[in-house]
Amino acid sequence: MSKDTINNVQCPACDSNAIYRDGLVMAGKQRYLCLMCGMQFTNGHRTRVKKRPQCVACGNIMHLYKDEQTTVRFRCSRYPDRRTYTKVPKA
Repeated sequence: MSKDTINNVQCPACDSNAIYRDGLVMAGKQRYLCLMCGMQFTNGHRTRVKKRPQCVACGNIMHLYKDEQTTVRFRCSRYPDRRTYTKVPKA
């Protein structure tokens, strides 16, 4: 990995570019450690959700459960008591 590639990587939590290469994950991807907030991450796709839907059964906010190719699946924050889920298509 060249020096300019590591300069383009930013922490997904705090957007800092003060990062350290921290080995590899089991799949072989590069793992990084943020020197500002201490978060470990891989440089890849991460879904950021601006507005989460409400559960139709109880009205609570739903949590991101699964990020699929064409949809994002949310499930009720009261899981496993409530097993309600919603699929939202990606924009």
